[in-house]
Amino acid sequence: MKQYSNIIAKLLLVAIAACFALIVSAQSGGIKESIDSKTFVFKAQTSIPSGNGNQQLSPGYELVLKGTSIDAYLPYFGRAYSPPVDPTASGIKFMSQNFEYNATGRKGGGWDVVIRPKDVTDIRELLLTVFDNGNATLVVNSDRRSPITFNGIVQSYAPKPKAAK
Repeated sequence: MKQYSNIIAKLLLVAIAACFALIVSAQSGGIKESIDSKTFVFKAQTSIPSGNGNQQLSPGYELVLKGTSIDAYLPYFGRAYSPPVDPTASGIKFMSQNFEYNATGRKGGGWDVVIRPKDVTDIRELLLTVFDNGNATLVVNSDRRSPITFNGIVQSYAPKPKAAK
């Protein structure tokens, strides 16, 4: 009887591992399509300002790519070499429709994405590392501020449905 329960336990473990592999494969396939089509959302969960520790973020901070445009709404903590004239413009908030986009696969899986907005004066580049499971790291390099890193997740972008009139 003990021999049969060991065989059943091993078969159950193999079945669970196979299901997990299928789920990870499906997620990375969906993420790959989103990366290739430039239609995804990076949802920031923590920030790591230069020289400081992690800071948990409230929901709502994100970088949205919609194919031909980028919308950024991220906080900023760190050193500003040239502070904004408007003190309410202290975060990383911009829209861009003119940008370079380069995504390359990583050896261990995942992607490196480099985005360089051409119509935004403060942001030099966005360096996004996306892993197969959707976890991601975003580094924002600016001409006027010290770099800041965000950890979060990448999901496929789906437009929000319009409210009924």
